Amino acid sequence: MPISPHVLRKLQEALGAEAADELGSQIEGMEANRGDIRELRHEMQLGFARFDARLEQRAAEIRGEIDKRCAEIRAEMDKRFAELRVEMNKRFAELRVEMNERFAKLEAKVDGLEAKLDGLVTKEVLERKLHEQTGLFFAAWGILLASSIALRFR
Repeated sequence: MPISPHVLRKLQEALGAEAADELGSQIEGMEANRGDIRELRHEMQLGFARFDARLEQRAAEIRGEIDKRCAEIRAEMDKRFAELRVEMNKRFAELRVEMNERFAKLEAKVDGLEAKLDGLVTKEVLERKLHEQTGLFFAAWGILLASSIALRFR
């Protein structure tokens, strides 16, 4: 857009003819550059759009790679957990067998001890021990009674 004659005249009055002409040519040069700037802006927008598209494509590729790797890790973990589960079940079965064997041995020992106790403690033995103990209690009571009477009459 060229500079209007009225503005050019006012500039000549204020700055002088040479300065006004120089300023006018600068303004007209800027007007010519506006088209270039507009074209450059359009090219930059296209460039940014292409960059944005490439960036989005690369982000999608990375997301795909991450999803693929996560699926691989998940599959590996599932496999290892299954192996661990099998190993644990095997070990638990071994422990059950070992515990059953030990409980059987312990039960046999307890049964043997019960048999020994049954052999040691019979009815006759208990009666004899009880008779001896009762005699000792009567003797102790007699001594206590005699000492109490002796202290009373002293």
